[in-house]
Amino acid sequence: MVTKGKVQGGGIKVENTALNKMANKSILKLASMSVGRLFGEDDILHDRLRLGTVTCSTNKGLLYAMKKSEFFRRFKVNDETWKTVLNQVEIKDENL
Repeated sequence: MVTKGKVQGGGIKVENTALNKMANKSILKLASMSVGRLFGEDDILHDRLRLGTVTCSTNKGLLYAMKKSEFFRRFKVNDETWKTVLNQVEIKDENL
């Protein structure tokens, strides 16, 4: 989750390591993230292995990693927040 900091110059780059290996190790940019965005929540909810590589393109961004149990503890505590996470996962699933 990108939590704070002014993200400039493309923000945080999310890459998929498995896809990179299949593409002869070339970098495949999947997304440019901004403050408050989540990634990997779909992998947690679908109990999939997480293989992404994340690179911050500036020295002003903060990136936090959390264990699955921490993810549920933080996001499932509030019904509105949890609905937002589930909606985001549903949108990602539809775009696969």
